[in-house]
Amino acid sequence: MSNESRLVNSLNKIPLFTDLPPKYVQLLLNVCEKIQLAAGTQLFRSGTASDELYIILSGEVAITTQEGIQLATIKPIATVGIGIFTGEIRMAAAEITEDSRLLKISKITLDRLLREDKPFASRVYHNCINIISEKLANDNIRMSEGQFKKKHFENRGNIISQQIDAQNQTVELIINDLETKKIMTRSQAEARLDDNWAETAYSILLVDTDVKSSQTLFKSLIDYQVLAASSIAIALEILDQDAPDIVITDLDIATTNGNELLAKLHENYPEIPLLAMSESIESGEIRSHGFDGFIRKPINIASFIRIIEAALT
Repeated sequence: MSNESRLVNSLNKIPLFTDLPPKYVQLLLNVCEKIQLAAGTQLFRSGTASDELYIILSGEVAITTQEGIQLATIKPIATVGIGIFTGEIRMAAAEITEDSRLLKISKITLDRLLREDKPFASRVYHNCINIISEKLANDNIRMSEGQFKKKHFENRGNIISQQIDAQNQTVELIINDLETKKIMTRSQAEARLDDNWAETAYSILLVDTDVKSSQTLFKSLIDYQVLAASSIAIALEILDQDAPDIVITDLDIATTNGNELLAKLHENYPEIPLLAMSESIESGEIRSHGFDGFIRKPINIASFIRIIEAALT
């Protein structure tokens, strides 16, 4: 397989280009400018026009707020600058943190491609909606925990809130653009968003200090409402304000091993099932303490979902 073919296959795995036929990905590659930037280079500043889209092939890019707070680190292969589809002002800055190779496409070029090929435009805009839907869901999860840690993380909570507002504005701009270019009607676009954001029958309180593990579990729980807590203390605060349908806790948390949480549930919410996750504790020991189920780490997602469904029925 040639380097070009491998690159096409890699780009197809990026959410923005998912399900694009190879000919369209090749078309994008043909109009992209290849650039190399050294660490410390400013890719773009907040408050500037979203007139370029970048595809990171190697290296690393940091996304920061106007206040200099780092929001994310982007690694290959990924895109930066999705605001190019709406022309909105950039809400954050991007800086190269490791020497990087990138592909760059201008808004003028991309707009021409979108105008000239409606099937291509429809697929790309569909992917845009899915990306923003997922970002909104993830930010709302983070916001739910941020509200319970408000005294300590007031500034962070405000930043997340601003991100959600900005993404809502982006959704509205994308819907308007889809309608203007007659790719789909407003009602069709809103229906697709409703499908992505449909409310679910059950809510889950997930208590886990492992960020990577939590992110994986969030993705597998798309059919549920998820409240996140990174400690037993935060979980107890959440329980006092919004009782979920089920609680899943990591017993490898170094503090109270979940005993305080278990006691609280048994005392005030005896009807709420409590599942335990652990890499080091045996299932027999778990059940002897009164937990309703056990999930062995590292987690098998299919088994994880089956255990949750069984506990809720």
